[in-house]
Amino acid sequence: MNPDFDDRLEQAVSLHRSGQFAQACEHYAAIRSNFEHPGLTINHARALFQLKRYDEALEVLGAMIEGAGAHFGALAASLRGRILRELGEGQTAIVAFQEALKLDPEHGDAQVGLAKSLRETGNPLESLSLCSQLLTSAMLSEDMKPKVLVAAAQAFRDLGRLDESMRFLENCLKLYPSEIEAWTTLGIILVSLGEVEHGIGSFDRALAIDPDYPFAQWNKSLALLSIGNYAEGWRLYEARWQLRGGAVPELHADLPRLPANQAIDSLDILLVAEQGLGDCIQFVRYAAIFIQQGARVHLHVPKVLVRLFASLQRHAIGVASITALDDLPPRADFFLPMMSLPTRLGLGHPPDSTPFPYLSANHEKIATWKPRLSLPRPRVGLVWYGGSAIQMKGQETINQFRNLDLWQLSSLLSLEVNFIGLQQGGLRDEDRFGALLADIPTLSS
Repeated sequence: MNPDFDDRLEQAVSLHRSGQFAQACEHYAAIRSNFEHPGLTINHARALFQLKRYDEALEVLGAMIEGAGAHFGALAASLRGRILRELGEGQTAIVAFQEALKLDPEHGDAQVGLAKSLRETGNPLESLSLCSQLLTSAMLSEDMKPKVLVAAAQAFRDLGRLDESMRFLENCLKLYPSEIEAWTTLGIILVSLGEVEHGIGSFDRALAIDPDYPFAQWNKSLALLSIGNYAEGWRLYEARWQLRGGAVPELHADLPRLPANQAIDSLDILLVAEQGLGDCIQFVRYAAIFIQQGARVHLHVPKVLVRLFASLQRHAIGVASITALDDLPPRADFFLPMMSLPTRLGLGHPPDSTPFPYLSANHEKIATWKPRLSLPRPRVGLVWYGGSAIQMKGQETINQFRNLDLWQLSSLLSLEVNFIGLQQGGLRDEDRFGALLADIPTLSS
């Protein structure tokens, strides 16, 4: 190697270690154009991973030279697993972590990644079994022990065994008080048990270690919102974009996100739906405030909501246009994710009232449903499962605890009320519970 090469490599590594990942990537790419080495390739992919440029990182790893050996092969496979896990491809991530462990059974990142991926793909018992094996194994390195303890605690939590989960977390924190994910997981459990203030205290302990840790910021935001601290809660809620699966919507290259201090009078603003249908219905009310401030508001929402949201165009203060997420959005000056509206508007509390009853049913639908809903007994809406368009970190667990099989509600069906199925889309339990659903009007029927 020549001195210029050595200098450039040293500079790339220095930039990487100092967190200047984009500049490090430029140096790694330039060096790799003339020289290939598996360690160099992995460093380049790792820097891309830290920039969340996941597809590029996978492409770099795909160019790994043959015969790199077990050590570099395990590093590459484990990094591939981490990337796939961030992309929400849990099953493929499991295969990558297993490949890494075949090459190097003591690879700590792969051990922990496999345990977490098993839990996140709905196999907490398998995850717990692996954690138990690792914790009794001489192969587990000291720096991986706290991560395995946390993975075990999270598996216990998913199984509803909260006492055991907390015991693992408390033991972890006694030995490793700087384990940030342990503090955050403990906070989540405390909040779920109704100990919100103590949960916030745990999140604060995590944020004292790393003020920018998004998993703690986001969970703290949910806790704050639940007790009415809206100003701080909405501010921290922006951390959702840093979570796995929480990428800010990419529309087209020349449409930037609305800056925090940008005046919006006479501008075209595209409000983009995110998360579930109910979230869109709740947060679209804030579009009226943007309109009052002089903006022309365009909505980009799930197709199933387009007809309902058309009522927003019929009011005197109306939105300019409504398009489905599958369609090309209209031209605009800026876009903003819909659930960022409270933060952008500086709302420290929910508005006392919206400027108008912001949604109304289609007249034809009213005529269709009126005779079906003219029932003698009280009407009760029935919902037994939900989902989310954005599968953020922790969403799998949220769905696990809130969703039900219809049979769990079957005993309610004998009550002297008329149930109305409020599920949207395909009825997940229709094949198994057709008889139960036969006498229940549903929005999907």
